[in-house]
Amino acid sequence: MSTVLDTQVDIDPVRIIAGEVARLHGVPLGEILSRTQSRTVWKPRREGMYLAKSITDFTFRRIGESFDRDHATVLVAIDKVEADIAEDPRYGRVLDDMAESIKPLLPVTLNSDPAQQSRLTAAIADAAATLAARIEAANQAYSTEIQSAREAFETRMARLGQRIDEQGRQTAALTQRLSSSHDMPTTAQLSKGSNDE
Repeated sequence: MSTVLDTQVDIDPVRIIAGEVARLHGVPLGEILSRTQSRTVWKPRREGMYLAKSITDFTFRRIGESFDRDHATVLVAIDKVEADIAEDPRYGRVLDDMAESIKPLLPVTLNSDPAQQSRLTAAIADAAATLAARIEAANQAYSTEIQSAREAFETRMARLGQRIDEQGRQTAALTQRLSSSHDMPTTAQLSKGSNDE
C-alpha cells in the first residue's frame, strides 16, 4: 500500500495484474480473489497467476499470498494455463498481448523505462488529485443539499404553525360570534346547567 494525497493505493503488482485480468474479462476483482469455482472466475484467476509469474520474478508463494492461495495452487494453475497454450498457440498470443498491456500499469520498480515510470507516477498523482477533488465536490454538494432541505423544512413548519394559529383565532372568533348572535349558552353555562339537575 502507498499513500498518495491521503488516499490508500494498492500497488501490489500481483493485485494490479489480477485486477487488469478481471477488468478484461468483465469479472470483479473480488470474485477472482474469492473462493468461487465457477468457470467465469477460475479461468481469469489462472490467467492472473500465470501472468504474475511471467511478468514478475515473484515466487509461487508470493503470488499465492496475493490471491489468498498456497503456492501449490499457483503451480497447478500455471501448469494448466501452459497446457492450454500448448493445445492452442493463439491463446498464448492472447496472454502475451495481455501481458504487454498490463506491464505499463505496474509499479515503477517492475518497469525499467524511465519515461514510463514518470508517466505512471504522474497518472497516479493525477488520479488521486481528481478523486480528492470529486470527493470534496460531492461533500460540498451534499452539505448544500442538506442545508437547503433543512431551510425548506423550517420554512414549511413555520407556515404550518402560522396557519394553525390563524385557524385557532378564526375558530375562537366564530364561536364567540355564534354564541353572542344566537344568545346560545356558552360551554360554561351548559356545564353549570347540567350540574344543577
